[in-house]
Amino acid sequence: MCIVFVALDQHPEFPVVIAHNRDEYLSRRSESMELREWRLTGNRAEVVGAGRGKVLLAGRDSQAGGTWLGLCHVPQTGACRLATVLNNSDYTAPSRADAPSRG
Repeated sequence: MCIVFVALDQHPEFPVVIAHNRDEYLSRRSESMELREWRLTGNRAEVVGAGRGKVLLAGRDSQAGGTWLGLCHVPQTGACRLATVLNNSDYTAPSRADAPSRG
């Protein structure tokens, strides 16, 4: 299960602290977080690698080419935008009538 934690104004030096666990297949390769370029292809944003137009701080999925967490600076407003993707599972554990209570 992927999970993300965001702490606002909880550290004396860092106004925002973000922790994210990417829970993928261990054999699925990924590239480390770094400054990257991206482009829109139709209605899809695609991370295209590192280069001159460095506008996105993100890791990169080597298989699909996207990212699971990205931070982007918006020069027009001076703001930063954060986006993350978490897995969604439709799995529901079977219930047992004789299962002990967890409180």
